[in-house]
Amino acid sequence: MRSGTSCFNTVYGKNLTRFWPLWAIYGMAWLFMMPLALLQRWMSGLRWMEGPEMLRQSLLNWSVRVPQTLIPGLCLAAAFGVFCAMAVFGYLYTTRSVCMMQSLPMDRRQLFTAQYLGGLSLLILPNVVIAALTAALELCLLPSAGWGAALSALGLWLAVQSGLCLFFYSFAVFCAMFTGSVLALPVFYGILNFLVAGVYMLVQGLMAEFFYGFSRWGVGMPSAIQWLTPFVKLMDACEGSWALWDDTCYQLRAPGAVAVYAAAGVVLAVLAVLVYQLRHAESAGDVVAIPLVRPVFRCGVAFCTGLSMGIFTAVFFGWVADGLPLTLLVVLWTAVGWFVAEMFLRRSFRVLRAWKGCLVMMAVSALLCAGCMFDLFGVQSRVPAADRVESVTVSGDMLGYPSDGASREDLKLTGRTQVEKVIALHQAIVDWHNAGEDGANSGKNRAESLRVALTYRLGGRSPVPELLRRVCL
Repeated sequence: MRSGTSCFNTVYGKNLTRFWPLWAIYGMAWLFMMPLALLQRWMSGLRWMEGPEMLRQSLLNWSVRVPQTLIPGLCLAAAFGVFCAMAVFGYLYTTRSVCMMQSLPMDRRQLFTAQYLGGLSLLILPNVVIAALTAALELCLLPSAGWGAALSALGLWLAVQSGLCLFFYSFAVFCAMFTGSVLALPVFYGILNFLVAGVYMLVQGLMAEFFYGFSRWGVGMPSAIQWLTPFVKLMDACEGSWALWDDTCYQLRAPGAVAVYAAAGVVLAVLAVLVYQLRHAESAGDVVAIPLVRPVFRCGVAFCTGLSMGIFTAVFFGWVADGLPLTLLVVLWTAVGWFVAEMFLRRSFRVLRAWKGCLVMMAVSALLCAGCMFDLFGVQSRVPAADRVESVTVSGDMLGYPSDGASREDLKLTGRTQVEKVIALHQAIVDWHNAGEDGANSGKNRAESLRVALTYRLGGRSPVPELLRRVCL
C-alpha cells in the first residue's frame, strides 16, 4: 500500500526547518548589505541632501552598483556552501544515522536528491527573497526612468550569486561523498579549492632552488592552473567595470567564467550522486570513505608534505645552495607525510607495516629532485630561438649591489637586432655558469654583481607562451 505521505517532501522540508539558522544568518548578512543598506541611504539622504532629485539620483547610483557586492558574496557562498553540505549530509558520518536514513522507503538517488535540494534551497531561497525586497524598495524610491538599469543590475546580482552558491555547494557535496568524518569535509573542501595552485607553486619553488636563473614567481600562473583554482578564478571573474559610454552599465570582468563554474556545479552534483550510490554505510567515521581514493590520498599527502616541508626546512637552515641536502630533506619529509596519511586512514599509530609504499614514494621524490639537480630536461640551459621571440623585456637593478630599489628599470625590446643581442647575452651567461666561472651569489663577489630578469614573449605554436629567466651577472 502506497504511503500517503511523501518521504521526499518530508526530508526536503525537514532540512529547511531543522537547519533554519543557516539560511537565517546567510539571509541576514544580505539583508544588511542590500535592502537595509538602500533604506539607510534613503533615510540619511532625507536629512543631508538638498532636494528629492539629488536623493533619487544618489539612490540610483547605489542601485546600479549592487553587483559590486559579489566579491563579499563570493566569500559567503564559499563558506555557507560547505556549512550547508555539512548540515544536510551530516548523517553520513555516523553509522546509526546513515543506516536509519537509508532505511526510508526511498532509493539512494531519491534520498540524495531530497538532501541536495534541501541544502541548495538554504542558499538560493534567501537570494530570491533578498532580490524581491530590494526590487520592491527600488520601485518605491527610485525614479521610474532608472528602474530598468537598477533592476538589470539586481538581476545580474541574483543570477551570479545563485551561480556561485550552486558551484560551491555542489563542490562541497562532492567532497562530502569521499569522507566519513564531518571534520575532514571542510579540510578537504578548503584544500581542493587551492590544491592545484599550491602544487604548482611548490614545484616552482623546487625548480627555483635547483635551477640557476629560474624565477620562483615566473610570469603568473597558466590559465589552466587558474581555472582549476575556483576561488581565485571566480574572485577575478566577479570584478566589475563600467562601460565608457554609459556610467550606469555595470559589467562583470568574466561572466562566462561564472556560467562555466555554475555548469560545473551541475556536473559535480551528478558525479556526487553516482559516488553516493556506491558508498558503503560502514565507511562512516573514516577519513576517506571510498577505498579507491585512499592511495591517492596517501600519495598526495606524502608528495605535498615532502615538497613544502623539505623546502621550508632547507631554507630555514640555509641549505638551499647545495642540492644534496635539499634532496635528502624532501625525501625524509615525504616519508613523514606518507606515515601521517596512513595514521589518518587507519586511525592508529601502528602504521610501520606500510613501509613498502613509503619506499616507493621516497624513490619518486628522489627521482624528481635528481632530475632537477642534473637538469635532465634542459630547463637551466634553455635559450629561446631568435625567430620565435616576439619581444623581450629586460629589467633589474642596473647599478648593481647594494641597491635601494630606485635603480630598477624595465626595457621592452622588439627589434630583431636588439632581441638577438639579448639572446646572445643570455647564452653567454648560461655558458659562463656551466663552465663554473660565476660567483655572483657568493659573499665575496656580491658587491660586484647585479641581477637581471629577461622576460620573453614567444610566438608561434609554443605550448609555453612566455618564459621568464632570472640571471645574475
